[in-house]
Amino acid sequence: MDAAFKDLPPNPNIPARERRKRNLVQAQFEFIINASDDAIISKTTDGLIKTWNPGAETIFGFTADEAIGRSIEMIIPADRGDEHDEILINLLKGQGTTHFETVRRHKDGHVVEISATMAVMRDLDGQIIGFSKIAKDIGERKRFESAQKLLEAQLRESQKMEAIGTLAGGIAHDFNNIIATILGNTELARLETGTNVGAIQCLEEIRKAGERGRSLVGQILAFSRRQPTDRNSLLLTPVINETVALLRATLPSRIAITLHSDADEPAVFADASQIQQIIINLATNAMYAISGDGQITVRFDTATLNQSLLSAHPQLQTLSAQHHGAMARLRVTDTGAGMDGAAQKRIFEPFYTTKPMGEGTGLGLSVVHGIVQTHGGGITVESRPGTGTTFTIYLPIMQSAGAAPAAEVHAAASPLTLKPVKNRRILYLDDDEALSYVVHRLLMRRGYCVSSFTDQLMALAAVRANPADFDVVLTDHNMPGMSGLDVARELKAIRPDLPIILTSGYIDETLQAQAAEAGILGLAYKANGIDALCDTFEQCIQDVAEKPGRSDRMHAPAIDSTTDDARPLASSGRSIQDC
Repeated sequence: MDAAFKDLPPNPNIPARERRKRNLVQAQFEFIINASDDAIISKTTDGLIKTWNPGAETIFGFTADEAIGRSIEMIIPADRGDEHDEILINLLKGQGTTHFETVRRHKDGHVVEISATMAVMRDLDGQIIGFSKIAKDIGERKRFESAQKLLEAQLRESQKMEAIGTLAGGIAHDFNNIIATILGNTELARLETGTNVGAIQCLEEIRKAGERGRSLVGQILAFSRRQPTDRNSLLLTPVINETVALLRATLPSRIAITLHSDADEPAVFADASQIQQIIINLATNAMYAISGDGQITVRFDTATLNQSLLSAHPQLQTLSAQHHGAMARLRVTDTGAGMDGAAQKRIFEPFYTTKPMGEGTGLGLSVVHGIVQTHGGGITVESRPGTGTTFTIYLPIMQSAGAAPAAEVHAAASPLTLKPVKNRRILYLDDDEALSYVVHRLLMRRGYCVSSFTDQLMALAAVRANPADFDVVLTDHNMPGMSGLDVARELKAIRPDLPIILTSGYIDETLQAQAAEAGILGLAYKANGIDALCDTFEQCIQDVAEKPGRSDRMHAPAIDSTTDDARPLASSGRSIQDC
């Protein structure tokens, strides 16, 4: 407490009643000061401390006996002396009271963040006799605000990446149909070109460009997490060894690549080809970052997401909350040019690149980000200009090497080249007219009778008119109005035993469950290409044909096949029927 309040001698000029009143006010004042959690301090004009309450003891660590009579400079950091003098000058200029946030020094040396209100103290004659200060420790509030800002930034980043992923997935779906149409028509043109060498060479260049486009679609789908995965219990060391050996043979001789891997490796639930793609993409990114001679180092081990790591990389906190204990850790380090903070904030955005025009698509790191997210892992980057870059990927370790999550997504049956069942009648439905035409012709060349539709109502009307005239229905899933699932349910109501194959550019757990519930025979992934798509159709058709009681069934065409354009049935879509 204030030393001035202690041992006050009685003043004979003040009546006893007035003295008792003043003593009561003083006692109440002392009670308020002592009960406050805030630091309440008073000092003389020359900076000597007169009042130092228990709140000040808690916040700054000095006891009242240690503080009273000493200079206030004992709690002012050396770099804040000018700031303190400026506050006093402003008060003396007539402001009277001022509020500010600053830092002060604790007894043990650490910095205390405070919010303070300071005022001038005057006597009854108006003369300045000192200064008073009420200070609150706001360190916890500042830390909370900082954490909140970080979480808000992470949420905005997550929402941005999700929006970009949704947009990219939608673009990829439409672009995939375009590429499939180009490649399908190229194949048809090659079959009809004969021996024209010049035309064949041109078609081959078109095919190569189309394949590059399809690869680009695959990268976009990987980023947007709309690509099926084949994840299993996997030991990563063989995959990493094989990938590094491949990179060692393909990287420029000026760049060395080394591998360090723990012998005692854990199993993870992962897709081997996508893990390989992660390493290749990161190594390729590193290669571009190294202008001359350099080194790429790949390390694989385990690590625990401790508090120090989570503080440095808060984006891993969600991963830490979901998975406790050690994580599989894959690091790729290069000796390249490094990146500044601005670049690091954008490196996982699709199409963002620092490479010169024509030397990259800007999808490599975004694909890595998408794959890591699909695998339930986390990724961090550490880099500074001139010091190289380290990408670190954390993947959950499987508790049991033989266990796998029950709800994992698996792609449709692998494509096979089978002998077609002649004269099998197929109904093919896809709202993309160009793709429908290409698939129609390719299936025709494989020996099938095909009725193609671009409108759901026309297809349903054709089956409703002659339910027994089709051996199998192939339908796209993502169509305006009625989806492929809706069409399948309608078809099953018309003819429960009709085999149906659903095609989609995005096959996930939900679609698999819905397809099974709708009685769909199989799922075909469209992004595999026209030939692979037709192979999948053929596999399913073969399975149906080999079922007892169906192998000898032949159905005549339900619609005249002499015209490419049938009369619309309850809509304005297009149909093609050939047998």
